[in-house]
Amino acid sequence: MAFIDEMEAYEFFMNNIGIQNYSQLLKELVSRVTKPSILIGFSVGATTIWRISENIDSDLIRHSFCFYSSQIRNYTSVNPCIATEVIFPRLEPKFSVPEISGLLAKKKNVKVHTIPYLHGFMNKLSKNFSQDGYREYTKWLGSSIR
Repeated sequence: MAFIDEMEAYEFFMNNIGIQNYSQLLKELVSRVTKPSILIGFSVGATTIWRISENIDSDLIRHSFCFYSSQIRNYTSVNPCIATEVIFPRLEPKFSVPEISGLLAKKKNVKVHTIPYLHGFMNKLSKNFSQDGYREYTKWLGSSIR
């Protein structure tokens, strides 16, 4: 399946799968992990990781990275039981990044980063794609997971 852009993919996802179903699927997949693993998600994938992060039973999931999840604002009551890094863009149109960052940063196991790029900066199909941001955060991820 090929999408023209990020918005088309997001609309398809929300209309046909949804965060609840995706969360259940990811939870099932995580329960089958057999070796040490790290979860990395972008946008709704990051939201899904965040949603299940307080109920991960596997000792094999070592860390999670949640990039530009605007839906995290709807799940601020989640308390991750694994090390979780939330990477917010400099702004989101539907909520105050500093306000939500402040709430999440107080949580155990959570580290929040606000970066100078926009939502979708790692996605080549996004209007907000940034080659510099992509390079910088691909390198950062690589050094973070070693």
